[in-house]
Amino acid sequence: MKKSLSLLTAACVSLCMMAQDFHGVTCREGQVFHNWHNRVDYINIVMPLNINRYEMIYLCPVDVSNVQLPDKSGKKYAALQESLEALPEIMAKHIKKHFPHLKVQTVNSLDELNLDDRSLGLCLRFDELDMGDLALRVSVGAGAGAQRISMAGVFFDKDKNEFFDFKQRHVDIIGRSYKKDLQLAFANFGKDIAKMLDTLTK
Repeated sequence: MKKSLSLLTAACVSLCMMAQDFHGVTCREGQVFHNWHNRVDYINIVMPLNINRYEMIYLCPVDVSNVQLPDKSGKKYAALQESLEALPEIMAKHIKKHFPHLKVQTVNSLDELNLDDRSLGLCLRFDELDMGDLALRVSVGAGAGAQRISMAGVFFDKDKNEFFDFKQRHVDIIGRSYKKDLQLAFANFGKDIAKMLDTLTK
């Protein structure tokens, strides 16, 4: 049974405080980098993190409260709804590809988390979610109708103290379908997150 988008917005509502603050997670200013390793637009590293010391990542539902959703009667809404439902599996796939020892489990809210010394929490939110115009991507090209998505996230420990937070933006000009283009972007975000964990561990 498909969940409505309203069920996917409850967990990690952002607050305008320090760094990339997320409700319930203690965020602090750390070492801030832009265009980090020529891959990540923004990262704020607060504490050292060795992912090999952990066995589980708990993923909160992605927060879409900061973005305007497409009209429910259109094709974009259906594609977005289906893609958001697939997002946890997409993220888990690319994280586990880099770190086979990790398990990635989705929780319904931050309040459900019961982290221990071997587990991490991950909250994600969209700061921009512009699905663009597929017809323009296909017929005009050259960047017309591009899909633009910005995602922010924070990793945190059992005491809800952050390890790092980040912002990343992808602009996609390939036109196949709204669903395929969205899920390709989500896969790229998953790869970005895996690369961050890998680089921090090294």
